[in-house]
Amino acid sequence: MMTIDPGALWAYFFLTVAATAASTGVDITLTRELGFERAPEALSTYYALEFAATMLKPLYASASDSCAIGGRRRAPHVALGCAFGALCVCALSRATTRGWAYVCGVGGAVGSAHAYAALDGYVAERYGAQQRREHAIRAQSIAMATRTFGAICGAGVGVVVLACVSARTAVGLSSGWLACAAACAWFWMDESAPHGVDQDGCGEDDGHSSGISASIALAGSSGGMLARAKRRYAPLTSATFARNVAAVVLYRIAPTALDTFGAYTYWAFEDVLPNWGYGVVSLFASVGGFAAACAFGAAFGREVGSGDIDGTTQWTSMSSSPSSGTSPTGFVKLRVIADRIARAPLWVLFMFGAVADAALGLCRLFIVWWPPRGAGAVWALSFVQILTTFGLRIGYMPILALAAIMAPPKLEAVGFATLIFASDVGALVAAAVAARVTRDFNLGAPTALDPDGARTIPTGRSWNALDLFILVVAACKVIIPLCSVPWLVSDRPDTSATDADDDQNADADRLIPS
Repeated sequence: MMTIDPGALWAYFFLTVAATAASTGVDITLTRELGFERAPEALSTYYALEFAATMLKPLYASASDSCAIGGRRRAPHVALGCAFGALCVCALSRATTRGWAYVCGVGGAVGSAHAYAALDGYVAERYGAQQRREHAIRAQSIAMATRTFGAICGAGVGVVVLACVSARTAVGLSSGWLACAAACAWFWMDESAPHGVDQDGCGEDDGHSSGISASIALAGSSGGMLARAKRRYAPLTSATFARNVAAVVLYRIAPTALDTFGAYTYWAFEDVLPNWGYGVVSLFASVGGFAAACAFGAAFGREVGSGDIDGTTQWTSMSSSPSSGTSPTGFVKLRVIADRIARAPLWVLFMFGAVADAALGLCRLFIVWWPPRGAGAVWALSFVQILTTFGLRIGYMPILALAAIMAPPKLEAVGFATLIFASDVGALVAAAVAARVTRDFNLGAPTALDPDGARTIPTGRSWNALDLFILVVAACKVIIPLCSVPWLVSDRPDTSATDADDDQNADADRLIPS
């Protein structure tokens, strides 16, 4: 049975606990103590800058791929990212101006993103393209489940800490979780070559291993550092990798009803749902995400036994044996179905995720058509939130599997991060499309308070077309992937660029005087 190094899992866990536990404290500090509530656009700017810093993961990942520290490529970068993030979080807890808050917030995002990029590279390197596909899928499912469980624990920790100390103190204390993540990575992560993976693929690349002499030879024979970088990152420019990047972007550009439906619930249940009720709904959303990661790994990350390549040997032998006189049992049939699911082409996983996301997203219609009242509103919304978040996470998991499988050897972190960056770009487009469709459907609260808060005024909007909006979104989530993913997604890495790079590095090594 495949397992992930516990040091990496604990680093994932504590890193996510730190981010989640600090989030509410950061919101309170910014809005109430630094005056962001008087200028909401400043709060939007803060989170936009944080998101922009997080989207630069390919840059942070390239440092993890290229720069070994003490003979290790991943753990030191995780520890350094966590340490830098902890310093920025402590500084943010003492910020007194908006500019200082921007600097500290972006710094914290950079530190966390750098640590996540190194961890993602570690998992992709050990359980990615050089391992069996089901190992890569299972590893990504375990990693995502760990992060989601960390988010659940972090939310609970944040509530308890805020009940005992001030918001600024809560933000500062969250740096302790980052210190725990750094310690787990530095002292516990195993970076020895995993079984079945070429040792050369786990250490520094051939271009680095030759030292200064190789750099001098490369500078004289192939144009120096620029040519060397071009060869090094050639696998990321292959046609196969580019097609997968395009597939991920197209897969993610379908609009989502998440934010629009969230705004509707705040309006529809303003007098019904207490503040703590929204916290319960958010908690159940995390539970749905955790269940989805586990279910995806169980369905698509299971191993088919050796000697039973397509999972049909036992079924065939039982059904064709004249002495048995029995038909296959239900258990055997289920096993064959599960084995075939595990062997499905990767584009099938994408379509499965898209259909699951779209279908479970339709559960929101029950809230729109039959709004719950009284105490039942909390549990009805929580149940719908579990289902919709389950679908969203199932739809996202194929991207992680593809990124792990397609990350080129020796470029695992940057390859993985590049496909996640493509997913983020698609999500930004989807958010813009959803906002435009929401405006075109004229969705929104029908009344609002005037600037003085003395009376209500009509807005010219309504929620009458919300059910149609949800149906349109569900259709887009299926139609757009169906028209693009089957023809673009490929789970067969293009090794020609890597082979050429190895040949050129070998030629460079021969130029080094003995």
